Amino acid sequence: MNRNFGGVRQIGQPRSGVASMMSLSRFFVATMILLVGEASSAASAAQAQRPVAAQAVATTASLPIERGLYVFDGDCGFASDVFFYDGANIGSVGADSAGHWTNGAARISRVGPPRKPLGPELARAFRGFTLAWTVEGDRENFPSLVLKATGPGRFTDLSLGSFGELTYEKCAFTQLSRAMQTAVRAEQPQMVGGPPAQTGAVTPPVQRGTVVFPPVERGYYVWDMSCAKVQGAAPGALIGGLHYYDERRILYGGPARTVQRIEALAGNRYRLHYREEGEDGELHPSSEVMTVNSRTSFTDEYGNRHTHCPSAQIPRSIREQWGEFSRR
Repeated sequence: MNRNFGGVRQIGQPRSGVASMMSLSRFFVATMILLVGEASSAASAAQAQRPVAAQAVATTASLPIERGLYVFDGDCGFASDVFFYDGANIGSVGADSAGHWTNGAARISRVGPPRKPLGPELARAFRGFTLAWTVEGDRENFPSLVLKATGPGRFTDLSLGSFGELTYEKCAFTQLSRAMQTAVRAEQPQMVGGPPAQTGAVTPPVQRGTVVFPPVERGYYVWDMSCAKVQGAAPGALIGGLHYYDERRILYGGPARTVQRIEALAGNRYRLHYREEGEDGELHPSSEVMTVNSRTSFTDEYGNRHTHCPSAQIPRSIREQWGEFSRR
């Protein structure tokens, strides 16, 4: 089943991958110099930092993959959504019996290394991948896309949610199903020889209907705490403050919630319909509404702002109890 893109709606989660980061290794070497040089003077530290800043600025806004439409696992004729790259914008187009939509649409502002140091686990995970950034992602030091070109018309996406490395293959427009061709024509006409990519940011869709997942990263979200606090906390201390979201379930310290469907509302709002076990042991229908702020943030219906934490920052014990490794 196709998912939503890396947070972009990764074809079920779109997946992607890009080759050769702009001297990412040099960035980490410079960062290590700064960390190790505690005995250095403040002036020396500032001096060591200058090349990193200069390198980050001197980046490109082009991905090392061909423009076009890509599907997970190369199943062009049966794809229910496709990842698109038009040279400036990325995202995914999906379609089902309820209609069609664009998920995770974002305009790339630059491609290259991070402007600020990453944690050691993320640094290791990103090694060998190209990082693509939006303006907002740059501010949050969180890339919108982590990918590696693996051949003509192929790339690997390092999903920032829970799906690991995902492989995409390029498809000609005519290889898509009739329903997907209709969806692409309506949602992203520039991908079928329509108008060129817009110079401004891609406008998120306002169309209502059923979607596979909201245009946010799948995975772990915290509120009223930081991702760093999660790393050192006991599972019991995180009940209520940490949730795991994907298209099938919502997990936290309480009963598992099994997602039935996700409804796109107006104004970047999405209603997640699910069943949850009650005190009587029976499954009861319920729902919650999230308002998407960015690919890594949403606000719940009570006004609480939730922030995405990469899986690498979540302790294994928690991931096994109520995360992607849980059997709940």
